Amino acid sequence: MSHSASLPQPTATHGHDDLELAAQLATSLDQRFAILAVVEWLAIVVAAVCVSPYAWEGTSHHWNPHLWVALGIGGLASALPVALALASRRLAVTPHINATCQMLMAGLMVHVTGGRIETHFAYFGLLAFLSFYRDWRSEEHTSELQSRGLIS
Repeated sequence: MSHSASLPQPTATHGHDDLELAAQLATSLDQRFAILAVVEWLAIVVAAVCVSPYAWEGTSHHWNPHLWVALGIGGLASALPVALALASRRLAVTPHINATCQMLMAGLMVHVTGGRIETHFAYFGLLAFLSFYRDWRSEEHTSELQSRGLIS
């Protein structure tokens, strides 16, 4: 009695379906990270207008350079994930670029709020979001940037 006949036989398309599903998941994640980057950028600009003047100057409220930093650096950091999400072809470095841009956005949040301790928790939340890629290399890259003090 042979048990090999009762086992399902692998088909040629089985591996292809897995790769196609993984590519669809990665593309969907790229689009979601692009949306997240734009939402973060808008939130940082609002924080620069509402929180930053009080965080850096005490009680006086006036426009300060942190608004321009939020507009400039935040805009650049969110533009690259958006451009990559809109690209017709997905690049292998997209998760790394998204991870780097997310850490830049977290650092910008910390800077704009005057280094308030609550905003430092954004790093942990963004690392959790990056785990959806299921790619340890992008998380390792992000953790390396953070541990070397290049971001923050």
